[in-house]
Amino acid sequence: MTNEAHLSQNMKKRSKSRNKCRLKSRDDIILENELHEKLLYHFGRGVRITQSIIQDCANELKKDFPTASNIGRRWTETFLSKKGYTYKRIRGSKGLIPMFDIENCRKEIREKTIKYSPSTCVNFDETSVTPYAGENYSYQVDLADGSSMGRSEKNSKWRFTSVIGIDGLGRMAFKPVVIIRHRHQGLRWNEMKHEKLDGDIQVYENPAGLYYIQGNAWMNSVIWNDLMLRYNKFLVAQNRKVLLIVDNFAGHKTEIQLSNIELIYFKPNLTSVLQPADLNVICTIKKRYKKWYNKQILDENETNHGKVILKFGRFQSELETEIGLSAWKKSGLIPMYDDQDIHEPDIIIDDYEIPTSSQSMTNELLCLDLNDSFSERRNSISINRNLKQSSISNYFTKK
Repeated sequence: MTNEAHLSQNMKKRSKSRNKCRLKSRDDIILENELHEKLLYHFGRGVRITQSIIQDCANELKKDFPTASNIGRRWTETFLSKKGYTYKRIRGSKGLIPMFDIENCRKEIREKTIKYSPSTCVNFDETSVTPYAGENYSYQVDLADGSSMGRSEKNSKWRFTSVIGIDGLGRMAFKPVVIIRHRHQGLRWNEMKHEKLDGDIQVYENPAGLYYIQGNAWMNSVIWNDLMLRYNKFLVAQNRKVLLIVDNFAGHKTEIQLSNIELIYFKPNLTSVLQPADLNVICTIKKRYKKWYNKQILDENETNHGKVILKFGRFQSELETEIGLSAWKKSGLIPMYDDQDIHEPDIIIDDYEIPTSSQSMTNELLCLDLNDSFSERRNSISINRNLKQSSISNYFTKK
């Protein structure tokens, strides 16, 4: 075969290949358009469109377009980008939540909060705390003699529940409230007022906190009703009326008459987006507690249940108002804050970042002189107890 004949044959192959590519390209465009129309139809029916649904629809349509491209993750991502599809990941028990549900719930609550000043808008929420759990992963090191160190035991699952209340000015709305299973050492029970509630629930109170003893250490309707009566009494003494915003947990439903409290509930699955206590407040308190607990381990300080409960309550009481204000601003529940420039404090990320176990040990070792005695090295590790305190409660005027 001459060179000219060989070149002519190659040109014919390239021409067929180009025609085939053009055909595939046209089929892909038709497939994308029909898929887009089908997805719009399902959107109109109220179907939650996920990536797997898109791939299933595309594979069903591809049967009519055998020359179209293979349907895979890359094809799907390209299709979504071309057609302008976007998604927002919202944490909740039902996964993705339509934005109009969020906006409708926010609008309903704003119609209530606009009648109150920020200082009288309050959000209560519970969080479970496992004080000794630490981190999920721990390290192990192999030594020269063949032995190893680390990963000696499982984490303790002992826990308690803390009830956190924050008002619209970013301040703690009530004293620390804790639900535990037993009377733990270190809380001076004999100095507290004691009452018995329905069932086996008991309540102890002192000026520093309110402690409920209940079988599984979790909120229920009996504890909630008693807490609301005490909080209402606290408000009556201050001659204040508040709008209390809580999630729709069944234990929060109450039929008791509260003279100074108006209750309003979030709709299901929206607390991770709208509830101020879930936006910076609880996570900041837990970060600070975990950092303190890591220090206790490194300093070889003894801790007990009572000590960690009191310390968690202290971090709760000493939370900066800027953090609470940023949470309310992010939730969008108070119309007055729409035009206010409230930024999220850097202290949440920088000064109170939780180091990993290896990072904590490395940071401590870098500060030590290994020629010192053990006692001197131990004393050189200090705990920063000077939490930043500030208040801007006078910054906003009452509406």
